[in-house]
Amino acid sequence: MKIKLLAFSLLLPAWLCGQTKQLPVAEVISGLEKAVLQKDTSLLNGIVAPNFGITTYTWPASGRSFLQIVNRPQQIESIQLVSKEPVAVNAEKKMVTVTIREKNKEPFQTHVFLNANNELLYVDFFDQLFGKNRYAKSELVASVPFTVDEGGSIILTIRLNDRSTPLRFMFDSGADGMAISKSRAEELGLEVAGEQNTTVVGGSMNISLSVGNTVHLDTLKLLNQSIALFEKMREGIDGLIGLNVAKQFITKFDFDEKKLSLYTYGEYVYEKGEAIAITVPNNIPVISGSLDLTGNGYVDGNFAFDTGAKFYLLGFSPFVRKNKLLVGGFKPESQMSTISLGKATPTFNGHCVDFKVHTMNLKNMPVSLQAGSNWDSGADGSLGIKFISRYNFTINLLDKIIHLVPNNRHDLPVE
Repeated sequence: MKIKLLAFSLLLPAWLCGQTKQLPVAEVISGLEKAVLQKDTSLLNGIVAPNFGITTYTWPASGRSFLQIVNRPQQIESIQLVSKEPVAVNAEKKMVTVTIREKNKEPFQTHVFLNANNELLYVDFFDQLFGKNRYAKSELVASVPFTVDEGGSIILTIRLNDRSTPLRFMFDSGADGMAISKSRAEELGLEVAGEQNTTVVGGSMNISLSVGNTVHLDTLKLLNQSIALFEKMREGIDGLIGLNVAKQFITKFDFDEKKLSLYTYGEYVYEKGEAIAITVPNNIPVISGSLDLTGNGYVDGNFAFDTGAKFYLLGFSPFVRKNKLLVGGFKPESQMSTISLGKATPTFNGHCVDFKVHTMNLKNMPVSLQAGSNWDSGADGSLGIKFISRYNFTINLLDKIIHLVPNNRHDLPVE
């Protein structure tokens, strides 16, 4: 996906239509330099875009990556603007060149990318410090078969360390790493190294952790993997594997061929389909969408892209209460409980009039609405596997894109 530069003047009128006030580019770069020199992420407020990214994270999670960069022994001493004017990459993105000087090193140039309002999107040098290069050619690393269980979940067969035992791990994009049941971990002799806080859709929790594991995914080896130990796993699986894979590779799932393809990060060519912008604020990808529940108008929300959720769309309680979704004419067709982190929440199931994401509309789509809970998830709800599995999808956390292509399931009637 090579960057094609357009004349800045050709796109300027489109940027000016309906936009907020643009920040002066020189002040933005000066503000970035000040934040770097003072090692203070608070100084980035006001000059970074909401989706400001470093490597596979967006703001505010990218603030932690920023602190790792500025606290290196090889300290940055200055960042100076070279470009007189930004150059248009497309209608949403511009580029400027800066010179960076590091302690005891020759100065070098890198590119800084800005949105339409000149807020910071990303810095090439920052991503490269984490081993991510948008300009290298993306290469296929592995093709891994998968199966789909009765609930529609993606099941990968893996092996751990030197054990030959095949394990059924669900791919869960709503988790930031790997997990296994404690009983299975004991059978495999996994050693517990300590405890750590982990993020899941619905909140976070402290869990026991096994570190330094080798994961065999068909012919691919993933080294030094940490695995959380949970008391129980969903019936029929031994564990789950989350975004630790997508943080290392561009990750493509093809439901027609039942194949997972992993590519190195770099210039990647997508098939025809929908390239949807995402944010990754809390280690989980989030998509913007609009829900028309009863035909009385749309409400906007940010929804976790969650292959581990057995729903089409689940609205979390704060979003449901804020928009009065259960008292505005919605007619529940059934009731159940959703469970996360051991907490059961009453959930009402029905159908919406329409759900819009990017340029796609799903009419009469099943929806589930929570009541009586306060999930601190960083999202308004989740798009689950019943929605996701209608598309072959690619997760590119560096470019902050999820790409959807309708598959053979897409023409199935919405339930």
